[in-house]
Amino acid sequence: MDTNSLNIARIRRNISNTIFETAYNKLISNQIEQLINNEKKLLLKSAIIFLNTLDESLEKLGYRIILSYCNQSNDYKPLYDVALNKGYIPVAKYIELNFLKTDRSDNSFFNTLLSSYKENYSRNGVYLSEGQQELVDFVDSTEGDFVLVAPTSYGKSEIIIDKVKKNKSKKVCVIVPTKSLLAQTKRRIINNNLHNEINKIITHPDMYLDNQESFIAILTQERLLRLTQKFPDFTLDLLLVDEAHNLLKGDDRAILLAQVLLITRKRNPNSIINFFSPFIANNHSLESPYSSKQLSYKKTEEFIKIEKYFSIDVQNNGHLELYDQFTNKFISITKFNKTSDLEFVNTYKATKNIVYINKPRDIENFSIKASQIEPYNVLNKFINELIASITEYVHPEYYLIDCIKNGVVYHHGSVPDIIRLYIESAFSQQQHFDFIVTNSTLLEGVNIPADKLFILSPKIGNRYFTKSELKNLAGRICRFSEIFNTSTGSLQRLEPSIYFIKGQYVSSKANINGFIERSLRSDLIISDKIDNVLLKELDDIEDYDEKSKAAESLEYLENIEPNTVKSDSIFYAQSTIAQLCYKNNVHDFDIKKNEESLKKNLAENLLFDINTSSYLVRAITLLFTKDIDLLDDNFKRMTSPSVQRYYTILLQWKADALSFSQMVVYLANYWILSDNALIYVGNKWGDINHEQKQGSRGYINLTQKTYKQIINLAIVRVKEEFDYIDNTLVKYIEIIKELGLVENNFYNQIKYGTDNQTIICFIRNGFTMELAQTLIKEVYQDYLTIDLSNDTVIINSDITQAMIENGENRILIFEVRYHIK
Repeated sequence: MDTNSLNIARIRRNISNTIFETAYNKLISNQIEQLINNEKKLLLKSAIIFLNTLDESLEKLGYRIILSYCNQSNDYKPLYDVALNKGYIPVAKYIELNFLKTDRSDNSFFNTLLSSYKENYSRNGVYLSEGQQELVDFVDSTEGDFVLVAPTSYGKSEIIIDKVKKNKSKKVCVIVPTKSLLAQTKRRIINNNLHNEINKIITHPDMYLDNQESFIAILTQERLLRLTQKFPDFTLDLLLVDEAHNLLKGDDRAILLAQVLLITRKRNPNSIINFFSPFIANNHSLESPYSSKQLSYKKTEEFIKIEKYFSIDVQNNGHLELYDQFTNKFISITKFNKTSDLEFVNTYKATKNIVYINKPRDIENFSIKASQIEPYNVLNKFINELIASITEYVHPEYYLIDCIKNGVVYHHGSVPDIIRLYIESAFSQQQHFDFIVTNSTLLEGVNIPADKLFILSPKIGNRYFTKSELKNLAGRICRFSEIFNTSTGSLQRLEPSIYFIKGQYVSSKANINGFIERSLRSDLIISDKIDNVLLKELDDIEDYDEKSKAAESLEYLENIEPNTVKSDSIFYAQSTIAQLCYKNNVHDFDIKKNEESLKKNLAENLLFDINTSSYLVRAITLLFTKDIDLLDDNFKRMTSPSVQRYYTILLQWKADALSFSQMVVYLANYWILSDNALIYVGNKWGDINHEQKQGSRGYINLTQKTYKQIINLAIVRVKEEFDYIDNTLVKYIEIIKELGLVENNFYNQIKYGTDNQTIICFIRNGFTMELAQTLIKEVYQDYLTIDLSNDTVIINSDITQAMIENGENRILIFEVRYHIK
């Protein structure tokens, strides 16, 4: 062991169970008034020692001492000096402007020099830290493939936009993980002075015109795959992958992302791929053995924020404890005498708060209860308009409306996409809102202002947070834009509070404190967990199931894009229908094993000129379920005549372009008029195990539900059912179309809800059906320039005022702003 390591080990021993620890515990418990002078001196001297070690955990401990001392004493000179020394320019500049005006405002050479030094880090009116500037310099100087890793709020989105701007004459694609981020990313590009330089931003495969020499595309991996399928000569020069850590996962979407990256590289070996993430420990983790390219790597090691973690079991002992990640100990703070998660959250809330709960049903239940604590008597004009808009767009009985009235919004995957965007914006703009209650949808690039985070369940789905995911979630509060805001900023936000609450949303057997220790200790080494089989050598995989999945994934890849990888054991589909199943990423059955049945079903059933939803559903079931061993339970339901009738109705609603609010009412009435009181609503929302399957509670008894409960179940099910249609059934519809069996106008009605080419143009450009139907009104034609041959829509910004004067729904006015260049 070298001398430095011995010194660090000695320091670690000396800070435990000593006078230092006693003083330190007082400090981080916000009891600075109890510190005697000798304890203060000891803490500050120790901080200087820690800051000058080569141990990251000890450096953070030293910074925490200085930060906590300055925030409590309101004497920011020590933090100013540390911030300058470590290159934390935004911190130093904020202190200079707000706390050092009297004694450091002279024009001495030293202060002039420091001021000039800090100005070197000013960019577009914002001060960057040294770490942020190093990220920018790395991107500017690196021409090849790279991985860029930086915490939330470190400016990755701005770097991506800047990269797009500098490559606007090339074929560029930004991959985002969710459809809801398509509009947000498009808006960022438009807002960054690119509107006069880019004619069209592609957000849908149908917007692409063959042989375009340059374009900017913003797509999910599913949409990029579809684009590569439709156009065999489609290539990219630059691919920017946002939230790139998703590539490490083992699910179908992660594998699909790996496949489109390999296809991109195969079609253009000179293409450049850049990855952006808040946490990738090793650049090699994202390198596929099926690609020869190696990735450069840049990660910032800065730690400008130091989180304060709290833990409480509200239903048992009620002791609030502060967890110190540096000593790995819990410090008792106080006794909380109530036994409710909600009462604790309401007691310790800040002005703006994020409440994390895993399950959508629990999210809604908590939000409803939270909104009933302190009803607001007076609502401002904005909130009244917000309520009226959602009432019209969704339904007057929507739980979200009751919550909004009383300062709460909720946010999960079964909330309509445009409503999620709308309430994110409302929460950010309006002081009226105290809480946004959400689940893992918040992890995917959502930027909202909040000062505190309450974690009421430490899980995503059926598993616990990984260390990286937990850090990413914690990074969602106290963003730099709020900390350093010139009018409302506060350096107190450099110590964001995160509360772990063991209450009604956590198993009684769960050991929350053990989970915190395993996940948040400062000296933990976080490594990448690689579950994606396409990031592993096939020969290195030992697990049989994983090896089979890898072979299947390679088989899909080769059937989508032959000769992408070298392998002697690939099965290539021989029939057109099986080939189309591969190209449309069908996973509901084993294509290879069922190819003969697929061929037989196509040959034996006279299917042509399909032009009704009933005929279309019949075609799907005849071709893809008859004599086929189905693997997916959801798709297996399509073999039921009652389910076939149900999806026939839903597809007809889509073809008829019903509004969301109409479909909610229609679905509720469909259930109410049903002969059977047992209604399938899926495991997220059901409470009855009708099918006697372990862990399955997919049904409700309609006679036990109020009308309001039925309406709210209809709202989430309309969203989920049409997501299922768009993500699963549309694959089969596309196959049937490519087999030449669907009448073209009907295909457009099913896919777009219309055969009106102007509305289709709007929808291809990312507009909702509701907005498209509004904009084709005669009164708005002077504000629009539509080129059907080029699939472009240009909107004059004056349209928003016209829509306001015409009394259009505020949600549509909000949405149209995303498309104005």
